[in-house]
Amino acid sequence: MASDSINVMTVVGSLHGESVTRIAVGHVSKALQEAGCSVDVLDLAVEPLPLVNTDITFVSDYYQPLKER
Repeated sequence: MASDSINVMTVVGSLHGESVTRIAVGHVSKALQEAGCSVDVLDLAVEPLPLVNTDITFVSDYYQPLKER
């Protein structure tokens, strides 16, 4: 792998604690980290997002930090 790290965000959209998606994202995230990637897991069970309202979403407090991630 090149000297520049690849940044990856994985997303777990299931709220079920033992969902197939959650397990798969865990395996993929681990493999990516072992390959030298920087992995940020966005788990919607832990960090719920409000519905998008384009009138206010882009100025909301949560938007800029999420965009930077």
